Amino acid sequence: MHSKTLLALTSSALALPGVVAVSSAHADTPPAVSVLSYRASSYKEDDLDASVLFAGSAERYDIKVHQLRYSAPVGEKYSFSLDSSYESMSGASPWYTVESVNGNAKVAMSGATIYEKRRDITASGRRYFDSGNLGISLTISDENDYRSNSMAVDGSFTLANNSTTISGGASYSDDELSPTDALLFNRIPSATKANSSAFVSVTQILNQFSILQSGISTARASGFLSDPYKLVDRRPEER
Repeated sequence: MHSKTLLALTSSALALPGVVAVSSAHADTPPAVSVLSYRASSYKEDDLDASVLFAGSAERYDIKVHQLRYSAPVGEKYSFSLDSSYESMSGASPWYTVESVNGNAKVAMSGATIYEKRRDITASGRRYFDSGNLGISLTISDENDYRSNSMAVDGSFTLANNSTTISGGASYSDDELSPTDALLFNRIPSATKANSSAFVSVTQILNQFSILQSGISTARASGFLSDPYKLVDRRPEER
């Protein structure tokens, strides 16, 4: 499932460069040449210690990522990029925690090793101006139990004094989940949710040694926000 766990492990542990972020900074000129690049990453967690295992498998996450990126200038004022990635994850997932007779916490893990795959592709275009740029991206992400379609726009503008830059952006995703083994474990068979976010930031150059940055962001999620793979997980339908 396209869960917070997989996203957090993938982004923080592997520092993936191919993910398009709305808040990324961009130069005000298109790339000079076309570039094709490939990157492979691997990440593995230590198995859970037997002293804290209550039930299930002690095997933890093993993640492998393959990324392919192509970027090119289009004329003098435009650029285009295409990002594709393939991720695979195996291992047991935490289910719930219990308190043992001696008062220590123990973790119940999923009984069998899980195996998940995620494929995504992002197409991006950007227009460059004398003092700024504006970009748009479209992303399709697909897993065995999760599908997401999203889009994002972002841009930045430098004022005439060349020391103040205003940036902003917005994103929206429409997601559909269909948990595996829904009938066996009494999970919801299918559900939908939507996520939207926006930000505005200002960067001010104070002198040759200092800059000042400030910003504001907002995010909204609605629909089925609970984790269908946890034994007890009830969340509001909007936040």
